[in-house]
Amino acid sequence: GKPDGKEGLYFGSEIDDDNHPKIRNKVPLHGRNQFPSVEKNDNEFRHVILTHMTAMENLGRSIMTGLALSLKLDGNFFDKNYFLDEPTCLFRIFNYPASFCQQKGNENLWGVGEHTDYGMLTLLLQDDIGGLQVKLSHDKWIEAPPIPNTYIC
Repeated sequence: GKPDGKEGLYFGSEIDDDNHPKIRNKVPLHGRNQFPSVEKNDNEFRHVILTHMTAMENLGRSIMTGLALSLKLDGNFFDKNYFLDEPTCLFRIFNYPASFCQQKGNENLWGVGEHTDYGMLTLLLQDDIGGLQVKLSHDKWIEAPPIPNTYIC
């Protein structure tokens, strides 16, 4: 297949305790994140990322509570049955450099190829450039234009 034309930063659940069971058991996406060095205060970047991840986890829990209630289940159904400890959260920041697709031979490439997200819930914030497409059940692709200040779930 065609390669993805993206670059990104990946962050998992931040756990600073080497004795934490998920660290001892080497559970993926749990532990100390490797934050890149930035021109500004490195601790500020770390704080912004971890604060955002906490807010997104809280939003995800609220959405799952609403989903449980809509299914006539107890509002804590998913917390009790799937998130007994910390959920596995992954926060990714992507850049899709236009220069990649403008290189000779790359004219028909994309940022990310067709895929299905894994896990229970995905929260996606688009920029104003767009480009996201969603595949419907009858194999038709439609554009999902960005809506300001809105997450796709």
